[in-house]
Amino acid sequence: MFRGRCLLFAAAMKVSGLPQCQRCWRWGHRFNVKSCPFRGLSCPICGEPHHINNHRDYASCCKGDAKSTPPHEPTPKGQPCSHSPRCVNCGKPHRSDSSECRFWKSRFDHQWIWKRYHNAKVNPLLFRSEFITNPPSSAVVW
Repeated sequence: MFRGRCLLFAAAMKVSGLPQCQRCWRWGHRFNVKSCPFRGLSCPICGEPHHINNHRDYASCCKGDAKSTPPHEPTPKGQPCSHSPRCVNCGKPHRSDSSECRFWKSRFDHQWIWKRYHNAKVNPLLFRSEFITNPPSSAVVW
């Protein structure tokens, strides 16, 4: 039974964040083979071209290299990757889907992300125009 408390509801402003592609882990387009400008998958841990489920099998940090100097041992079976991850968006040592990333923290600021990709000379197809709200005029042509 409801006793003496009154709840008030107010309308909220609609603020949509940019989607993060689960294929290439970049911001500004949805996970879809047709909308992602990259041909293959990308791992959110290391950024190399493989699925996250295959990270230990295909990542250069985990599969090892006996011919390198010094030899690089593979990560033992059943052990998680102990190597530093690398974000494909900012290049810092965290996963690409991490909430530590400045891009993740700015996912509601379309202009901020657009400017960072523009300054890094990222392919304009990466950032779909449907998500741009008042893009900078200098960002139209690369």
